[in-house]
Amino acid sequence: MRRIALGAGALFLFSSAAHAQASAAVAAGAMHFHDGGTERAVTAALRWRFLHGLVVGVSPTYAHATAADSLGGASRSGFADLPLEAGIEHSFAGHAGASIGATFVVTLPTADSASGFGGGAVGYSIGVGLGLVPAPRTSLHLGAGRSLTDFSLQSSFGGSASGWGDAELGYTLSDRASISGGVSSDLGAVDSLEGHSRSLAAGISFQPFSGPLGITLGGSHGISGQAPPWTLSLSVGTDWVGLAQVTAAGSPLERLAQVFGGGNKGQGNGRGRGSTTSPGNSGGKGKKP
Repeated sequence: MRRIALGAGALFLFSSAAHAQASAAVAAGAMHFHDGGTERAVTAALRWRFLHGLVVGVSPTYAHATAADSLGGASRSGFADLPLEAGIEHSFAGHAGASIGATFVVTLPTADSASGFGGGAVGYSIGVGLGLVPAPRTSLHLGAGRSLTDFSLQSSFGGSASGWGDAELGYTLSDRASISGGVSSDLGAVDSLEGHSRSLAAGISFQPFSGPLGITLGGSHGISGQAPPWTLSLSVGTDWVGLAQVTAAGSPLERLAQVFGGGNKGQGNGRGRGSTTSPGNSGGKGKKP
């Protein structure tokens, strides 16, 4: 019986691997902080979508940060901690085109914590998401997550709460272009002097060619707390555009967070994304592969 079970498991894994669909993208971004400091980062996203809605991925990030002049203006560069993601999604048939998803993220402490690009410990986080299509060409995404470890999560690009949430509304302009806008906020207890960190974001995604290659432009503006005044990003590839997958950054703010390693000033602490997919929107959670 044990041999039969092991054989069945091996057959399942082999079949899933044979039908896995790979996607990849390269993204670059810039972030400006309230104290005058800046960060620039480059991220490579690799993901595999298997049968039964399973998605796994890895997103290494290299960052360069410059401190504010008032703090000496020193610069540092290096790799951020490495997030490993596993997610699952499920779509429901019906008028609303509902889909749900969940992710689990393990962040390996591969970066030098002394340089400010690493957390110094293994991080764990979870995220859940809901996607809806309330009207033709329109999609709605709601997501939330929290850290499972005791370090402070850099939520909403600068907050210190252990949880976060975001909402996004997207509109499909054509078969090859879509726009979206959203809001993100810390959830849970935060520093009473700083308050919750909240940001507004917008993005546009388009596919210039007939294939799956896509380009995504995004930006955000912090409106409260320690959320950075502005961030900008550009991604090119097949990962965030044209493929429906739960672990892809679902909202504009999640796409921006991933470019910077999921954290503030390079300190990515395993921010999990429960982003779901919504048919009809090609901005990272649209067309089914």
